[in-house]
Amino acid sequence: MTFGYYPTGYSSSTGSFTLGQTLYGPNNAPCLYYDYFEFNAVAGMTIQARLWTTGPPVNYIVLPASMISVMQGGNGCTVIGYLTQINTIGSTPYVYSWTAPESGQYVVLFYATTPYTAPIYFMPQ
Repeated sequence: MTFGYYPTGYSSSTGSFTLGQTLYGPNNAPCLYYDYFEFNAVAGMTIQARLWTTGPPVNYIVLPASMISVMQGGNGCTVIGYLTQINTIGSTPYVYSWTAPESGQYVVLFYATTPYTAPIYFMPQ
């Protein structure tokens, strides 16, 4: 699988990365720690990836890539509260499977609402 964007420091051999970006809300207070993988998919295409973390549970969701610019445009702290189908990963590795509903650009967004420095592992199958 080829990514148009992936987190700085991502290791394709181990699958590890950390949440390297921060969104700020009112009063310039940090509200979301995140990073993502961007990819193209055609309708019906299924991606699978092995996921886990060595720290506390962390959230992830697959979204249209256009949502990243909405979040980075100052609405991220508000937008994240409206998302549904959010998943959580912990220390037990498992394989996540997702099928593209239509052709387009998507992101797998990983995030936490408190500072998160533990490695996260994302290994496409």
